[in-house]
Amino acid sequence: MIFTDLLVTGLLALSHGLEPDHISGARMMKTRRKVAIFAAFHSLGFLLIAIPIAIALSLASYVRPSLEAASYIVGIAFGMILLMSVILGKELEIEPRGAGIVQGALVVTPSKILAIIFAMDTGSVLYGVFIVAWFSAITWISIFLMGWINVYVPKSADRYVNLAVSILTIAYFTFLLVDPLTV
Repeated sequence: MIFTDLLVTGLLALSHGLEPDHISGARMMKTRRKVAIFAAFHSLGFLLIAIPIAIALSLASYVRPSLEAASYIVGIAFGMILLMSVILGKELEIEPRGAGIVQGALVVTPSKILAIIFAMDTGSVLYGVFIVAWFSAITWISIFLMGWINVYVPKSADRYVNLAVSILTIAYFTFLLVDPLTV
Protein backbone atom coordinates (compact mmCIF):
# COMPACT_ATOMS: atom_id res chain seq x y z
CA MET A 1 0.00 0.00 0.00
CA ILE A 2 2.67 2.52 1.01
CA PHE A 3 4.86 1.58 -1.97
CA THR A 4 1.92 2.02 -4.35
CA ASP A 5 1.02 5.39 -2.80
CA LEU A 6 4.62 6.58 -3.11
CA LEU A 7 4.89 5.33 -6.68
CA VAL A 8 1.62 6.93 -7.83
CA THR A 9 2.34 10.21 -6.05
CA GLY A 10 5.93 10.22 -7.32
CA LEU A 11 4.89 9.70 -10.94
CA LEU A 12 2.24 12.41 -10.58
CA ALA A 13 4.88 14.77 -9.15
CA LEU A 14 7.38 13.96 -11.92
CA SER A 15 4.78 14.84 -14.53
CA HIS A 16 3.84 17.95 -12.55
CA GLY A 17 7.44 19.16 -12.66
CA LEU A 18 7.33 19.05 -16.46
CA GLU A 19 4.27 21.31 -16.84
CA PRO A 20 4.76 24.31 -19.13
CA ASP A 21 4.80 27.00 -16.42
CA HIS A 22 7.71 25.26 -14.67
CA ILE A 23 9.66 25.10 -17.91
CA SER A 24 8.95 28.81 -18.46
CA GLY A 25 10.07 29.65 -14.94
CA ALA A 26 13.21 27.52 -15.15
CA ARG A 27 14.15 29.00 -18.55
CA MET A 28 14.24 32.43 -16.91
CA MET A 29 16.80 31.27 -14.32
CA LYS A 30 20.41 31.81 -15.36
CA THR A 31 22.16 29.26 -13.12
CA ARG A 32 21.52 25.77 -11.81
CA ARG A 33 21.60 27.18 -8.29
CA LYS A 34 18.77 29.58 -9.14
CA VAL A 35 16.80 26.73 -10.74
CA ALA A 36 17.27 24.71 -7.53
CA ILE A 37 16.10 27.66 -5.41
CA PHE A 38 13.14 28.26 -7.73
CA ALA A 39 12.16 24.57 -7.54
CA ALA A 40 12.56 24.48 -3.75
CA PHE A 41 10.45 27.59 -3.23
CA HIS A 42 7.86 26.27 -5.69
CA SER A 43 7.56 23.13 -3.57
CA LEU A 44 7.44 25.21 -0.38
CA GLY A 45 4.70 27.39 -1.89
CA PHE A 46 2.67 24.30 -2.69
CA LEU A 47 3.15 22.95 0.83
CA LEU A 48 2.00 26.26 2.31
CA ILE A 49 -1.19 26.34 0.27
CA ALA A 50 -2.10 22.66 -0.25
CA ILE A 51 -3.90 22.21 3.06
CA PRO A 52 -5.98 25.43 2.82
CA ILE A 53 -6.88 24.56 -0.80
CA ALA A 54 -7.97 21.09 0.27
CA ILE A 55 -10.15 22.58 2.99
CA ALA A 56 -11.57 25.27 0.67
CA LEU A 57 -12.37 22.74 -2.05
CA SER A 58 -14.07 20.38 0.35
CA LEU A 59 -16.01 23.00 2.31
CA ALA A 60 -16.93 25.56 -0.32
CA SER A 61 -17.13 24.12 -3.82
CA TYR A 62 -18.47 27.43 -5.16
CA VAL A 63 -15.05 29.01 -4.44
CA ARG A 64 -13.24 26.51 -6.67
CA PRO A 65 -13.91 28.15 -10.08
CA SER A 66 -12.59 31.50 -8.85
CA LEU A 67 -9.47 29.91 -7.34
CA GLU A 68 -8.80 28.00 -10.55
CA ALA A 69 -9.32 31.04 -12.81
CA ALA A 70 -6.94 33.15 -10.72
CA SER A 71 -4.32 30.40 -10.74
CA TYR A 72 -4.52 29.97 -14.52
CA ILE A 73 -3.99 33.71 -14.96
CA VAL A 74 -0.78 33.45 -12.88
CA GLY A 75 0.35 30.60 -15.17
CA ILE A 76 -0.38 32.73 -18.24
CA ALA A 77 1.66 35.55 -16.67
CA PHE A 78 4.75 33.31 -16.47
CA GLY A 79 4.35 32.51 -20.17
CA MET A 80 3.86 36.20 -21.01
CA ILE A 81 7.04 37.18 -19.16
CA LEU A 82 9.04 34.65 -21.16
CA LEU A 83 7.34 35.74 -24.42
CA MET A 84 8.16 39.39 -23.68
CA SER A 85 11.82 38.47 -23.23
CA VAL A 86 11.78 36.88 -26.70
CA ILE A 87 9.99 39.85 -28.30
CA LEU A 88 12.25 42.42 -26.63
CA GLY A 89 15.37 40.38 -27.35
CA LYS A 90 16.43 40.71 -23.71
CA GLU A 91 16.97 37.98 -21.20
CA LEU A 92 14.60 38.66 -18.33
CA GLU A 93 15.44 36.94 -15.09
CA ILE A 94 12.89 36.53 -12.34
CA GLU A 95 13.81 36.24 -8.69
CA PRO A 96 13.70 32.49 -7.88
CA ARG A 97 12.41 32.67 -4.30
CA GLY A 98 9.42 34.92 -4.87
CA ALA A 99 8.58 33.45 -8.27
CA GLY A 100 8.81 29.93 -6.87
CA ILE A 101 6.49 30.71 -3.95
CA VAL A 102 3.99 32.50 -6.22
CA GLN A 103 3.96 29.68 -8.75
CA GLY A 104 3.86 26.90 -6.16
CA ALA A 105 1.13 28.51 -4.10
CA LEU A 106 -1.05 30.22 -6.69
CA VAL A 107 -0.98 28.11 -9.85
CA VAL A 108 -3.45 25.28 -9.40
CA THR A 109 -2.98 22.54 -11.96
CA PRO A 110 -4.77 19.22 -12.40
CA SER A 111 -1.78 17.32 -10.97
CA LYS A 112 -1.81 19.46 -7.81
CA ILE A 113 -5.55 18.91 -7.39
CA LEU A 114 -5.07 15.15 -7.82
CA ALA A 115 -2.27 15.12 -5.24
CA ILE A 116 -4.43 17.03 -2.75
CA ILE A 117 -7.41 14.74 -3.35
CA PHE A 118 -5.18 11.69 -3.01
CA ALA A 119 -3.83 13.04 0.30
CA MET A 120 -7.36 13.79 1.54
CA ASP A 121 -8.46 10.24 0.65
CA THR A 122 -5.78 8.57 2.78
CA GLY A 123 -8.01 8.84 5.85
CA SER A 124 -5.10 10.06 7.99
CA VAL A 125 -4.03 13.67 8.41
CA LEU A 126 -0.43 12.65 9.13
CA TYR A 127 -0.23 10.29 6.17
CA GLY A 128 -1.96 12.88 3.96
CA VAL A 129 0.64 15.48 4.96
CA PHE A 130 3.36 12.92 4.16
CA ILE A 131 1.84 12.36 0.69
CA VAL A 132 1.77 16.14 0.02
CA ALA A 133 5.38 16.44 1.24
CA TRP A 134 6.44 13.52 -1.01
CA PHE A 135 4.69 15.17 -3.97
CA SER A 136 6.54 18.42 -3.24
CA ALA A 137 9.93 16.70 -2.91
CA ILE A 138 9.58 14.79 -6.18
CA THR A 139 8.30 17.94 -7.91
CA TRP A 140 11.44 19.76 -6.74
CA ILE A 141 13.61 17.01 -8.22
CA SER A 142 11.65 17.08 -11.49
CA ILE A 143 11.82 20.86 -11.91
CA PHE A 144 15.51 20.92 -10.99
CA LEU A 145 16.42 18.12 -13.42
CA MET A 146 14.43 19.78 -16.20
CA GLY A 147 16.20 23.08 -15.47
CA TRP A 148 19.57 21.32 -15.37
CA ILE A 149 18.92 19.75 -18.77
CA ASN A 150 17.87 23.21 -19.99
CA VAL A 151 21.46 24.41 -19.51
CA TYR A 152 22.47 22.18 -22.42
CA VAL A 153 20.17 23.92 -24.90
CA PRO A 154 22.56 25.69 -27.29
CA LYS A 155 22.57 29.48 -26.88
CA SER A 156 21.76 29.80 -30.59
CA ALA A 157 18.48 27.94 -29.98
CA ASP A 158 17.47 29.87 -26.84
CA ARG A 159 15.24 32.34 -28.65
CA TYR A 160 13.32 29.60 -30.50
CA VAL A 161 13.00 27.36 -27.45
CA ASN A 162 11.81 30.29 -25.31
CA LEU A 163 9.29 31.27 -27.98
CA ALA A 164 7.91 27.72 -28.18
CA VAL A 165 7.81 27.29 -24.40
CA SER A 166 6.12 30.65 -23.82
CA ILE A 167 3.45 30.02 -26.46
CA LEU A 168 2.84 26.52 -25.10
CA THR A 169 2.54 27.87 -21.54
CA ILE A 170 0.09 30.60 -22.56
CA ALA A 171 -1.96 28.16 -24.66
CA TYR A 172 -2.02 25.51 -21.91
CA PHE A 173 -3.32 27.86 -19.22
CA THR A 174 -5.67 29.67 -21.61
CA PHE A 175 -7.18 26.27 -22.45
CA LEU A 176 -7.56 25.47 -18.74
CA LEU A 177 -9.10 28.91 -18.17
CA VAL A 178 -11.73 28.64 -20.91
CA ASP A 179 -12.47 24.88 -20.87
CA PRO A 180 -15.28 24.22 -18.40
CA LEU A 181 -14.55 20.47 -18.35
CA THR A 182 -11.04 20.76 -16.86
CA VAL A 183 -10.30 19.72 -13.30
